Amino acid sequence: MPDDERPGRSFSKGLSIAARTVWAKHDRRTDGWLPLWRHMADSGAVAALLWDGWLPLQIRRLVAESLPNGNGDARRLATWLAMAHDIGKATPAFACQVEVLADQMRLAGLDMPHQRQMPDRKLAPHGLAGQVLLQEWLVDRYGWSRSAALQFAVVAGSHHGIPPTHSNIQALNVHPDLLRTHGCESVWKNVQHEILDRAAVESGVEDRLADWAKVKLPQPVQVLLTGLVIVADWIASNADLFPYFPEAGGTADGERIKAAWSALDLPELWQGIDPTEEPADLFAARFDFPPGSCVRPVQERAVRLARSMPAPGPVQRRADGLPATVPWLAEGHGGVELPTDVAPEQKVARIIGSCGLRLSHHFSIPATLDRAIEELEEEYLPAWQTKECYWLAGELILTLDENCRRRLAGYELRYSSADGLEVTRHE
Repeated sequence: MPDDERPGRSFSKGLSIAARTVWAKHDRRTDGWLPLWRHMADSGAVAALLWDGWLPLQIRRLVAESLPNGNGDARRLATWLAMAHDIGKATPAFACQVEVLADQMRLAGLDMPHQRQMPDRKLAPHGLAGQVLLQEWLVDRYGWSRSAALQFAVVAGSHHGIPPTHSNIQALNVHPDLLRTHGCESVWKNVQHEILDRAAVESGVEDRLADWAKVKLPQPVQVLLTGLVIVADWIASNADLFPYFPEAGGTADGERIKAAWSALDLPELWQGIDPTEEPADLFAARFDFPPGSCVRPVQERAVRLARSMPAPGPVQRRADGLPATVPWLAEGHGGVELPTDVAPEQKVARIIGSCGLRLSHHFSIPATLDRAIEELEEEYLPAWQTKECYWLAGELILTLDENCRRRLAGYELRYSSADGLEVTRHE
C-alpha cells in the first residue's frame, strides 16, 4: 500500500496536548506505553492492510453490498471502526489504572479520581464505554438517530468478543462520572470528540458519514466487521511488532507500519483454482485418509455437481462422507465449514492438521474433563508436522463445547520440533 493511502499516517498532527496524553497500552515491567492516538493509527493501518491482502473476497463483497459506494465505502468503514474501537480508553474509568500516566493526563486538564476512589469503574469496561461514546459522537456530530448509530458503535462494544447487554448499558448510564469526571465533563467530552474527529479524517470517512446515516447494517456484517477489528487490534497490540514509547516515539508512521507488516509475514490470501484432477485424486491429495481408502460415490457426484455450476451457490446433500466433502466445496471462504451433524473426532484431526500452528511447549487436556472417549480412533490422530508461524507461537488455547470436551478427554497434545504436533491417548 503506498504511504499516501495508508490510514493514520498523520494522526497526531493537530491534536491538543490533552488528547496526546491519553494512553492505551502500558507495560508494567518496562514502563513502556502507547498513547491512544498511536494505537488507533496502528489498528486502522493494520485493518486496511488486512482488507487489501488477507480478507476473503466473499466477506468484502458482503460488507460492500450494505453501503452506498460499495467496496470503497466498505474499506473506509473497516479502517474507521478499527481506529475508533478503543475510544473507551479515553475515560476516567480506564485511564486511572496507571498512576504515572493518569498524572500526565491530569496535568493536561483531564482530571480524574485515583483508581481506589472508583469502586464502580468495572461498570465501564472500555469496550462498552467506547460503544456509548461512539454512538453519542455520531448523534451529536452528524445527526444520526441513536438506532442507526448503534449498528456501527456496537463493533467497538463487541471487540472483546461479547456485545454489551441492555442492562450493561443501563448500569453505565447511571454512572456518567465513569466516562467524564464530574466538574470537568466538557474537557473530557471535547478530547473524546477531538480524537474521534481525527479518526474520521484519517480513515477517510469524514465526508461519508452523512450518507451512512440511513444505512441498514445487517447483523452478519456487524459480526464480520467486529471480527476484522478484533484481528487488527490483536496484531496492533503486539509489542514485538508495534514497539512502545518512548523507544519507538521517533519512528515515522510509514516505517513503523511497514516494519510491523513485514515482520508479521501473514500468508497471502488464498486464491482458488479450478483443479482438473479426478475427484478421487483430489480427495487423496486434500485429506490424510488411511491406506486403502477410496472416494465415496456421493463425494464424487458432489464434486462433479459443483464443477457444473455456472456460478458459486449452495450445494445441499446428506450422506456418508460429508465431513470431507463440505470443506472441499467451501474452501476459499476464509473459515472452517462444518456440516450440521458431524462427529467432532472426524474434524479435530483434520482441522488441527491444517492450522499450521507452531507451539512453544506442550499442553494437556486433563483426563478429568468428563470421561475418556472410546470412539476417537487412533487413526484419526496421527502426528502432524506444523509449519513455522512465529506470530502464533506460544500456548494453544482450545474453546470447547461440552460435547467436544467429552470427546477429547483423556488425550494429550504435544509439540516438538522433530515430530511436530502429536496427539496421544492417556493410558
